[in-house]
Amino acid sequence: MTQPVTLALVGGFLGAGKTTLIGAAVRRLRARGIDVGVVTNDQAAGLVDSALLAAAAPVEEVAGSCFCCDFDGLVAACARLQARGRPTVILAEPVGSCTDLAATVIAPLRRLHADRFRLAPYTVLADPLRLELYLAGDDGGFPAPVRHIFHTQLAEAALVALAKADLVAPERQAALRAGLARELPGAELLALSARSGDGVDAWLERILGAEGAAPRAVAVDYPTYAAGEAALGWLNADCALPACAAVGRGAWTRALAADLAARCAAAGLVVAHLKLLVEAGGGQVRAQLTGGAEGLDLSGDAPAAAPARLLVNARVAAEPARLEGLVRAALDAAAPGWRAREWRCFAPSEPRPVHRDR
Repeated sequence: MTQPVTLALVGGFLGAGKTTLIGAAVRRLRARGIDVGVVTNDQAAGLVDSALLAAAAPVEEVAGSCFCCDFDGLVAACARLQARGRPTVILAEPVGSCTDLAATVIAPLRRLHADRFRLAPYTVLADPLRLELYLAGDDGGFPAPVRHIFHTQLAEAALVALAKADLVAPERQAALRAGLARELPGAELLALSARSGDGVDAWLERILGAEGAAPRAVAVDYPTYAAGEAALGWLNADCALPACAAVGRGAWTRALAADLAARCAAAGLVVAHLKLLVEAGGGQVRAQLTGGAEGLDLSGDAPAAAPARLLVNARVAAEPARLEGLVRAALDAAAPGWRAREWRCFAPSEPRPVHRDR
């Protein structure tokens, strides 16, 4: 009899660091000789995350809706990974604005597919700054319904992982632990840093060592949840760029990300996350921004002389038309002659789960 594959969902709000953690986990698991696959998820195709993770492990993408609204799509993506190889572990990253996964995904998987999957404890990542704002009652500039999404994501987690812990002093970590214990009694908080590697092996041992507990019952107000998702403009674009005269694509990408952040700030718009991926001449540049320009993280480089491909994933608290105009203006300034190959800009539709087990 075939052993069930371990399926670990890694959730959390936009920009929490889910993809970075999954990438670090893939490298560690493969170093141990463990076959691993990844399922990414978004409201539209053209994910930067899928392109990045595909270099490290087999990736399948569920696009067009969240896992809860395309439950069969998640199961089918896992089946495709198993058909491509024999992964013993699958890491799945739900949409960052999605919540109620314990009732709409994890519990139905237990009920319908217990023979196929061993469900690891459900991990939800929290960005330290966003967690601090939440604990202080500050919505961080987002519309009020977004707070409900963040709260229910944390409340349903088996494990809350404090991401980017290398940037958080011990006394600040202690304050976050105390605040989370007050807000969500009984919550288990782990600190880790995918960048430095601290805590990642301990987290892997925790999620791979035992079957996840039954999902925690969480009250989700679906009209508020839907309003929180609809408050976010969503843009996925795949663009062709002409050769440029910059020193390198790294500098060009940094300038574009900074310009986009500045345009959002000038318009009073809060960036949930912005991801850019530039591929040119065999090189690759990745930029990720959460909040303002001071939160920019950039890696890699590529030659400027070669035409390039640019993927843009932007999640901003803005009307879609306003977000689209802002991104197009920034591209016009940065790369005259750019061309959109694929372009989608919208607000997520109301979540309608296939299953909801309580």
